[in-house]
Amino acid sequence: MKKLIFLIGFTLLYIAGISQQLNLDNQPLIWLKADIGVDTSQWADQSGNGIHAQWKQSLNIIQQDFNYHPSIEITALNGPLEVPIILKKKASIKVYTVYQIWDTAYENGIWNIAFDTNTRVGLTSHRMVNTKKSIEYSGTTLPLPFINALSQSWRNEKIDTSLAKLYVGGTDSLSFNGKLAEVLYFDKRPSKTDNEKVHTYLAIKYGITLDIINYITSGDTIVWSTKNEKEYNHDVAGIVRDDQLQLNQKQSSGNGGNSELIIHLGSLSEMNDSNQFNLPNNNYLIWGHNNKDLDKIEMDTATQLPNNNLIDRKWKINVKGNQIRNINTSLIIDGSKIDTSNINIELIICNNADTVFLFDSSSVYFPDSVDAQKRYYFNNIKWDMDNSGSDLFTFRIAPSVLRTSKHPEEDLLSENQSSKPFDVIIYPNPSTGLFIIEVEPGEYVHYRMEISDVNGRILEQEEMTIEQLTKIDKTLKTTGVYFIKFSNKDESKTVKVIVQ
Repeated sequence: MKKLIFLIGFTLLYIAGISQQLNLDNQPLIWLKADIGVDTSQWADQSGNGIHAQWKQSLNIIQQDFNYHPSIEITALNGPLEVPIILKKKASIKVYTVYQIWDTAYENGIWNIAFDTNTRVGLTSHRMVNTKKSIEYSGTTLPLPFINALSQSWRNEKIDTSLAKLYVGGTDSLSFNGKLAEVLYFDKRPSKTDNEKVHTYLAIKYGITLDIINYITSGDTIVWSTKNEKEYNHDVAGIVRDDQLQLNQKQSSGNGGNSELIIHLGSLSEMNDSNQFNLPNNNYLIWGHNNKDLDKIEMDTATQLPNNNLIDRKWKINVKGNQIRNINTSLIIDGSKIDTSNINIELIICNNADTVFLFDSSSVYFPDSVDAQKRYYFNNIKWDMDNSGSDLFTFRIAPSVLRTSKHPEEDLLSENQSSKPFDVIIYPNPSTGLFIIEVEPGEYVHYRMEISDVNGRILEQEEMTIEQLTKIDKTLKTTGVYFIKFSNKDESKTVKVIVQ
């Protein structure tokens, strides 16, 4: 639930004069961030240059807003913010803004610069304005968080120093109605690489997908290429620690935090900064999906599980860093958007990023819990265990649920409650690896066997009929603890076995 904190008559947070730095050739002249330096009278500049933005009146900070980061509510009552700046007659600037407009049908002022009583450069939700003309553009039509980066240049302009001013969260003639999270004003246009770094910082922090600009590290390495990952470049989000990019994102969801999928480290917190997990520096998990339907299921006829009954939507996750592969993550999926008629969803990870999801290259995770809103919680997930640099993952409607439609005679048996229980005996246990499994079946014909390790990874699974259940020989070569589970439509039996 989003919380409103009303700043009236007291200071929530004010940190001025502490310079924030990005690993760029040129630092921003003005840097306004909703998560730091906001009080009842001004929005403190975090660049270290002390160029603070002034409010008309008190404001609202909206917590847990853009991907677990706050934003500031701005309307005609408290905006635009006024920022005193010294303009040069010749300049080439760039302004980055992160915002959300409540009603995109109406033109909103985003920012502008006044040179004198007549001359302006700036941006609205519908137009780019320079010193010569106004150019209409196709802005976002959805009320979602948005990154805008606009370059402006001028030369030999007359400047009235008594009127020269930067306005943000509106212009001097057009109001803004929405939420503003961050503003970076560069008085020197950033290089191509620096532009990618600023976009990466804003996109990862606020869970906003970049269309044509790559996600790169502070060391200039591409971690998500929007061209190479074009198929999966939807609702891109990330878990990233990169100190030189001011990124320490420990929980994330695409679409500005509104995606059906959340991945987090440690305990999921109301705000990203409240998450106490210590992710080492220079580690990256970045993911996106193929934009296919959540509620459609592939009915694959191949014999190898787990590539049956997968949903159409697939995600790709790219992994970079020395420690991240050894760190457990947690995942939450909104199951109500996948299949409201079933209650059993499994997470399938293909370790070599193969779209076929074959058994020998895939891992299966069962949910640890499901809440009343049908959100499924998966814990202790590790990524890229084969060091290939990426995984694919998706979700499967569990065969034990779908078996209802495959074997209607067993549905009738279940409804009449006439089945007798079955039993499983495994010996010797413990053993050196060779086990004999004896199953005394009940009245059902179809059974499923699964062998999993202590981390919940399914190592082997097989569909069986009653004729195959008399006596089964199995060999496990690696010492450890395993679980062998047999199930039919109504019940299951699990036996723990130990290999010494």
